[in-house]
Amino acid sequence: MRAKIAIKTDLINEDIQARLKEHGWWPNFEQNSQDAIDIKERILETVADNHHKLAAEGAKFVLLKPKTETEGLLSMELDNVVIRLKNSNVIILQTECEELVQVFHEYCHINKKRLEFTDDVEILEIKNHNRIIEGQAIPSPKERFALARKRKNLEFNVAIGGFILLIITLFITFPWDFLDAIKDNDKVIAWFFDLPSKAIGSILITSISSSLNFLFFYNELKNEMILWGLPQRN
Repeated sequence: MRAKIAIKTDLINEDIQARLKEHGWWPNFEQNSQDAIDIKERILETVADNHHKLAAEGAKFVLLKPKTETEGLLSMELDNVVIRLKNSNVIILQTECEELVQVFHEYCHINKKRLEFTDDVEILEIKNHNRIIEGQAIPSPKERFALARKRKNLEFNVAIGGFILLIITLFITFPWDFLDAIKDNDKVIAWFFDLPSKAIGSILITSISSSLNFLFFYNELKNEMILWGLPQRN
């Protein structure tokens, strides 16, 4: 199996190499050694034909994580930094991708560097474009909220619209002559018990239900670096 991560960033190669070394990535041999050349060739063998030339010409350095026996290659392709990984275990590839997303996000966030994930993170079959799993990188609260809005757009709109409608309805129907209400609170009592007929209770319940649905989904994303899913077939 192989994985692919594509990002736009203003990190330089030395920054990337330093971050990778901190997290167990980096070969204990020189980049111009035969071992590095062999890894590069093995990675390029897995790349689909129409991307092979870009990957080969843009190759910068190879990666190796001995702990999981994961090999990789970093290349510059059409202004994107592309990281390709190779491992026979899909779960390991998912874990390594999640770690790399977290590493780059945390460093770029702290150091005010640009970081944009330009495509879904992909786990693919060797030598073709058939995706086994794909995932959207969501390392920041902003990206998680945007994804929650996209996935739960109906619930979000119902919640916001419902609360706005609730406020308007309350404002219009509430007996605002407080002096009279203080002397004789029958109006307030009548207004309170007349809520169901004004559908205020129904609006409130619907708004709360939609809000909770949205918030529960957003909360599930809090610890996710990548939201994985099966590829959509056209």
